[in-house]
Amino acid sequence: MATTVEKEWLSYREASELTGLSRTRLWELLREGSIVGVKDGKRVRISRDSIHSYLQSIPWQPTLPGV
Repeated sequence: MATTVEKEWLSYREASELTGLSRTRLWELLREGSIVGVKDGKRVRISRDSIHSYLQSIPWQPTLPGV
C-alpha cells in the first residue's frame, strides 16, 4: 500500500496549482494576514493549513449560467 505524503509548506507555484489563485493574489493574502507564510532566504513558503482555512472561510455561492 502506497502512502502519499503532502507537503506542509508550499511554494507560490504549488499553492497556485492547489488553489487556482494567482501568485499576485497569494501575495496579497499573505500581506493582509489571511494566509501564513515564512521566508526561507529568498524563497517564500506558504502553509497548506492556512490556505485550507482561508478557502473554507469564504462564503461560497454557485455560479449559475446566465445569471
